[in-house]
Amino acid sequence: MSTAPVFDIDTTAFLKDPYPFLERMRASYPIAYVPTLDAVLVTKRDDIFSLEKKLTSFPPISPRAS
Repeated sequence: MSTAPVFDIDTTAFLKDPYPFLERMRASYPIAYVPTLDAVLVTKRDDIFSLEKKLTSFPPISPRAS
């Protein structure tokens, strides 16, 4: 379960032009759970760089051998 703030979006408008939503998210909730996408979005570069190195947040996923 995510402890990130919740940020609701209109998925139709988001898919058409995501930039206004991302700009608002960066200003108010740079890390937020978006229920309609069932995902946590990280919108600031420095946050992405620091979070991607945390293996507890982003564990490596290896494809299974065939």
